[in-house]
Amino acid sequence: MKRIWFVLRSVVEILLLLTFLIVGITALSQFFGTAAFAILVLLLAVLGYGYLKIREKIRLWKNPNLRAAFQDKEQEPSVYTKSSKTLPEKFRQLDIPYPQSPFRNSLFWAPFWIVVEVVFVLILVVFFGFNREWMLLFESESAQANLIEVSYQDSHVVYQFQALVNGEYQKITDIQDVAQPFSYSVGDQVTVQYLPSDPSVAVLEGHFPLSIVGGYLALGISIPIIVLFLVPSLLRNINKAYLWFRLQREGQIVPALIVWQDKYKQRSETAEGTYESDVYEIAFAFEVLIPEQGRKIFVRAEKTSARVYGATQVGKWITVRYLPQNPAVCEIASLSN
Repeated sequence: MKRIWFVLRSVVEILLLLTFLIVGITALSQFFGTAAFAILVLLLAVLGYGYLKIREKIRLWKNPNLRAAFQDKEQEPSVYTKSSKTLPEKFRQLDIPYPQSPFRNSLFWAPFWIVVEVVFVLILVVFFGFNREWMLLFESESAQANLIEVSYQDSHVVYQFQALVNGEYQKITDIQDVAQPFSYSVGDQVTVQYLPSDPSVAVLEGHFPLSIVGGYLALGISIPIIVLFLVPSLLRNINKAYLWFRLQREGQIVPALIVWQDKYKQRSETAEGTYESDVYEIAFAFEVLIPEQGRKIFVRAEKTSARVYGATQVGKWITVRYLPQNPAVCEIASLSN
């Protein structure tokens, strides 16, 4: 029944999103023309990313272990909590770092972020490549035009100019809204910029339409998103996926001790109500010999599944695979030792 409800809810959410996109594009197109789609998609990406970040901070703050770590001013921010005092002496009161996702999860997230960035780039390429008014900034030619109509009430002017079309000069007439105040009069000569490939796409010099302003807005939003959020997420996950593959080839096996566990409820607020899901986290510690440093204990905390959480308990030994060059890169190899 839960799966059926999930499918129905997902279908409804997709339909609502499509409806919102259609309505949003229709509304924005009145102001930004062909830039409406790019602007709406980028704004949705910003809002979605912001929502995920806020939800994550709320979830972390609700976790008593993390809240205590943040409130302790003398404690390092990277320290989540301490290991149990009941463990063997060398594993007691270890600093437990903030739980991370397993390295293998990046095998999904690396391709996901690649797809996201490709979609963003395609949106920009399609918009800036096919928005003819935007192309006026790069491919336009200038011509002198005569004003044949000026409307102060409706804030627009009608101009006429000659352009070379298929080897012959033709008269092109166009209308454009201009911002008040303006002092144009019928018969004035003005400079227009037009596309040689399509002279019907023209604009008064210094009076670019809002669709071009929307293009600047879309570009201004997309560059920070790509540079500050998408690229770092992509590189981080590619690196974690690369480390996972190295673990499979070069990893060495060592016994490790479960030194910490935590299980809590994560609440999600939706239009239908509040939903709770269980979150499972564990930490394991192992000791390896580091050349010129002697034996050293490494600790890794991970978000894990209900199966792994149920098969482990604090004080139980498991098997861990680690990179000899960097023992902090490790993963659970076996739950039985």
